[in-house]
Amino acid sequence: MRKLHAIIGLALLGASSAAMSQVPLNTGFNNGNFTTYFPSGSPDNYWIKVASSNTGTGPAFVIPHQFWQQPLTLPPADGGFGSTWVGPTSTGTSPTGQFSWAVFRKCFCLTRNYKQPKLDFQLRADDMVGVWLNNAGAPNNIVPLQGGSFSGPAISGAANPSQFQTGRNCLYVLVVDTGSVVTGFNLAGKVSAFGLMPMAAAGTGGSFAPCQCDSGGKAEVLADKATIQAIVKVAQASQGGATPPSKR
Repeated sequence: MRKLHAIIGLALLGASSAAMSQVPLNTGFNNGNFTTYFPSGSPDNYWIKVASSNTGTGPAFVIPHQFWQQPLTLPPADGGFGSTWVGPTSTGTSPTGQFSWAVFRKCFCLTRNYKQPKLDFQLRADDMVGVWLNNAGAPNNIVPLQGGSFSGPAISGAANPSQFQTGRNCLYVLVVDTGSVVTGFNLAGKVSAFGLMPMAAAGTGGSFAPCQCDSGGKAEVLADKATIQAIVKVAQASQGGATPPSKR
């Protein structure tokens, strides 16, 4: 059944540069079989924790959402795929009972001569959240670090065409935990383009198997590390003057 779901999903989303393809970026969503992960505590093989203050790196974990508003869902026209809350720990509880943060990443691939790229999403987070596409420079900061609105209207974000690049593209989400109780985020979004490979990067190694994404080699690896380091500086700077966001 899962294999059938994957085949149907790939057929719907498109698989060639001649067609408009679409890839869900939802949290807690298994891009390999087009279903949400279950049960709570399951690792998310597509949203990867690439840096944190005290919980290491590795896949994000699907976590209970009784602390927050219900998961978000893509519109029916975009597949109607659901999302779940994910976080740095498998329980959703804060790792140490004190200020902490984590950086998460999900990647997709644009082939040469891609056209009409579009990326948009809605998200909630506990407590604070910021979002970048491809690098941590100001032009690519889609959502400046702010209160996560985990009990209010979702935060909307969208990229502009200048933020995309040939080869691997990555969406980075910084979640800052100021309340020291529970922490996580929930995102429902998608990327579409002519020339978009119809799968997200899987695992901590970011594999696009069985396909191969045009790689920038060492330069790409260095750019990814520089981006993560720049986002970590944003997280660390928030500790000095951050106050817990209002429970909107």
